Amino acid sequence: MDPDPDLAWQSILTLQIILGISLTNLTIGLITIFLLLICSALISGSEIAFFSLTVNDVNNLEEEKSSPSQRILNLRDKPRRLLATILVSNNFINIAIVVISDFLLRSILPDGYFDGASNWLISKVGILGSIFTISALSRAIHFLITVFGVTFLLVLFGEVAPKVYAKFNNVRLAKFMSSPIIFLDRLFSPISSMLVSGTRFIEIRLAKHAMNLQTSKEDVQQAIELTVQSEIDADQEIDILKSIVKFGDVSVKQIMCSRVDVVAADFRTPFFELLVLVKESGYSRIPVYEDDFDTVTGILYVK
Repeated sequence: MDPDPDLAWQSILTLQIILGISLTNLTIGLITIFLLLICSALISGSEIAFFSLTVNDVNNLEEEKSSPSQRILNLRDKPRRLLATILVSNNFINIAIVVISDFLLRSILPDGYFDGASNWLISKVGILGSIFTISALSRAIHFLITVFGVTFLLVLFGEVAPKVYAKFNNVRLAKFMSSPIIFLDRLFSPISSMLVSGTRFIEIRLAKHAMNLQTSKEDVQQAIELTVQSEIDADQEIDILKSIVKFGDVSVKQIMCSRVDVVAADFRTPFFELLVLVKESGYSRIPVYEDDFDTVTGILYVK
């Protein structure tokens, strides 16, 4: 039996009266939120897609020499700017979702809708009456519903799901999103540039602060002595550990050997002569040359 068209139309009109909002506006709002969620998901997934590419993935992209591959490589050349573009774009989209969701919810559930619930809460929890009025508590409930609802949608469909997908399809998603990300990079270029500059400034300041707070070598040496002095062969261990600490202060000039003092072997040197050379020199690594010393062909590792 076919449904009565008049009854269906009456149901739509009744729903419109109950909601207090034009069904056209409601439909447009819901479609807009749906499209924005898709955009948020794609951009969130792009962050994982671009930054999870392995060395092999990058090498394959370089060998392909296709337009999407080249766009991906160009974007990865400036990782900070790429990350700033993704974050700025995603935040703008999320803000738009929150604003539209709040507008729709206020249209469907206007001010005063939760007055009954607010009155009941105040009657059950007396302290709320001294903090909130019924109207203020009603608005707070409205706000919490909006926040929790939108947060659930954004976290599930705008963050978790797309990032899980991007983890297993990073190259495919990166190619698909390379053009949109380039467009967003140009669109939000001023904001992204300011974010990158600000990040570098903060990083430099924090690096200087961290260098000032670094433990001195004297403190490390004292800590070594206090820690190792009770063990057997403590003096030998202390000397070894202290030499490791001091190793960073050793310059190349202090350990380099002049050309005339270098011990090297011709690659045609017989084995027994080579053994004598190794024993007499005492070195564990000896350069090997061919014809003259300027043509070094390798290093002999004595073990």
